[in-house]
Amino acid sequence: VVVADELVSESAISGIELSRSTARYFKHNDVGDLAKTLQSLTDSLKRKGKPLANIRRYVVVEGLYRNRGDFAPLREIIDCAKRFKFRIILDDSFAIGAVGKTGRGSLERAGIAATEVDFLAGSLATAFGSIGGFCTGSHVAVDHQRLAGAGYCFSASAPPFTCVAALEAISLIDSEPERLDRLRANLSLANQLSEELPGLKVVSEPDSPMLYLELADEDTPTDRDDRFRQEQRLQEIVDACLHGGAKGAAVSKSGRRSSRRMSRKKSGAGQPVLISRSRHVYPPAKSQRPALPNPSIRLSITS
Repeated sequence: VVVADELVSESAISGIELSRSTARYFKHNDVGDLAKTLQSLTDSLKRKGKPLANIRRYVVVEGLYRNRGDFAPLREIIDCAKRFKFRIILDDSFAIGAVGKTGRGSLERAGIAATEVDFLAGSLATAFGSIGGFCTGSHVAVDHQRLAGAGYCFSASAPPFTCVAALEAISLIDSEPERLDRLRANLSLANQLSEELPGLKVVSEPDSPMLYLELADEDTPTDRDDRFRQEQRLQEIVDACLHGGAKGAAVSKSGRRSSRRMSRKKSGAGQPVLISRSRHVYPPAKSQRPALPNPSIRLSITS
């Protein structure tokens, strides 16, 4: 049984579907709705006479949501999951290395020990500039994953070069704390400037390294045509950045498989900025997937 936030990434949703688990989604960052969902599932399992101790039950959340740039209320979610005896799977791909006093992610930001979550997973392709990912947890959890995880059993180990690259990135974050100071300064400036943009609103949190902008005069799309219209408006903004932006401005539009086409405008002056318009995969007609995130523009801020 898996209960996930409705704004978890495509990777998490695909993993949930491949696990063939009973899946439920709760309203984004709504701990009250999470508690209702867990209570409903627990009551249903009891009515069916299934011993709860024999059923693996998980809550899946992201520390920093890649679809919106806001943080999960981890303390409340962990307490709620423990109350109903669900294990926590935390994907911290976009916070690890960039968030927290020493860059240790959303758990450090919330003042929570890593041992309070059962699985802590993340990508090495974000702040660490490598490829692959990691998953940590207790000995019991990790040993089970080694024996039963399809990705572990049927995929090759990471090449030594990429492992060394990730280790060196971690070493730089630890030995040069001024990098995080520069990142925070850049985030503050980026948020300040973005608040002044006409026709757009910032929906991400101030300390998120990903800044998300939505159309200020639009609501959640009512259908595909409405979504397409909003996406086209945002794409015009992205294209304008490409053709008239600052030096080093890189504009990309992600495809169905998260592939990116990147161009550069080498005129003017300024700092490199990565601007992308989100594009999401439409779920099948009878899919149980949650609704798509609102159309948005993402700015990725670095140090």
